[in-house]
Amino acid sequence: MALTYLRHAAPAVLLAAVATLGGSAYGNPAVAGAQPQQWDEAGFNECAEGYEAQREDDYVSWYYGVRQCCISYGGVWRDQQPGQAPRCDPPPPMVHIPPGGVIETFSPAPPPPPVTRVPLGDVTATFAPAP
Repeated sequence: MALTYLRHAAPAVLLAAVATLGGSAYGNPAVAGAQPQQWDEAGFNECAEGYEAQREDDYVSWYYGVRQCCISYGGVWRDQQPGQAPRCDPPPPMVHIPPGGVIETFSPAPPPPPVTRVPLGDVTATFAPAP
């Protein structure tokens, strides 16, 4: 009886473990088909307008609401820096590289200058004792 139970339970346990820990494109199809989200500035502005009434009364709710609007519409959230308010910037432009394409070639650094060695002379020279 116990052997039959284990025989049927083992595939279910294995499937649950794969579903839980699967990090590959096969295990997580949402990540495999993910496309970079386009920056929608008009959508962000409309979303952020809904939080402006909270800015004075509840700054924390405003902050996290506008931050989520920024991320949801494809922007890059910049946290508050000394002397600057937090802001939402458009994402940096993406560079598409054709397969086998070369973006930039680097030239090697120039060789270091040659080292000139000065002979040490006779190491067995006698020195005057310290006074």
